[in-house]
Amino acid sequence: MTRNALQDLWPDTDLLFLDPSDMDAAIIGVCERFGQSPIVAYNCEAVIQILASDMGEEGAHEWFEFNTLGAWMGDTTPCFITVQT
Repeated sequence: MTRNALQDLWPDTDLLFLDPSDMDAAIIGVCERFGQSPIVAYNCEAVIQILASDMGEEGAHEWFEFNTLGAWMGDTTPCFITVQT
């Protein structure tokens, strides 16, 4: 799912996406909660793998935990889902 597809499905919502756009490959969909704005949902492991291609596995885990998972960007901060396979 791409950011363009999500923006088409939720045209009146200011969805917040991770940069750079290569993170689009990790998008699972949109999380909706009663009384709150929809937020973009990312596959946690997929985000780490994308980061690892530039900074290695250990660096990717560290970067993800501190700079991505630990970042608060307001009420539309994306969520990260651990997917069991």
